[in-house]
Amino acid sequence: SIDGLNLDVLSKILTFASQAATKIPLSISKQHYKLYELSDGLKLIYLKILCNYAYLSGQIIDPQEYNAINKFAIRMEINSNTRKELRFYMNNLSSRVKTGYLLKEATELVGSETGKWDAFRYSLVQDVLFIHNINLPNTPWQQDGFVGSLINALAIQPDQVDTMAKAVVLNQ
Repeated sequence: SIDGLNLDVLSKILTFASQAATKIPLSISKQHYKLYELSDGLKLIYLKILCNYAYLSGQIIDPQEYNAINKFAIRMEINSNTRKELRFYMNNLSSRVKTGYLLKEATELVGSETGKWDAFRYSLVQDVLFIHNINLPNTPWQQDGFVGSLINALAIQPDQVDTMAKAVVLNQ
């Protein structure tokens, strides 16, 4: 025992971890993605989900929501083809794709790259909260069915959303 550290216990822990690691296939995935590093397909899905949310509030994307979505698109550094597809989607929301289908497509595109998935889902919820504050500035996110469904689908905890909501207010 050195400085209160029991080396026998530490040895057993490391041995167990080493043995367990040989039994489980490990994958390597970059964990710190930025939104602009995601594929154009994922970026478009992300922006379509934001459009769906904005559209639900009044069956139209109003100018403030439109500007917010465009700011997000600029931040994501989408290319001209993705920008065209986004504009087409925004102008044809009567034939929009349901959010559940978009999320399923996103998980398929991400595959096993958990870093990409985390960047996608956490940023998406935060941007949805930004639009929520445009539409319903005095309504807590807990009263918004879309936000509740989205965080359930993305496996995000309410306390994490509370933190994101505070960050959105500070960023505004």
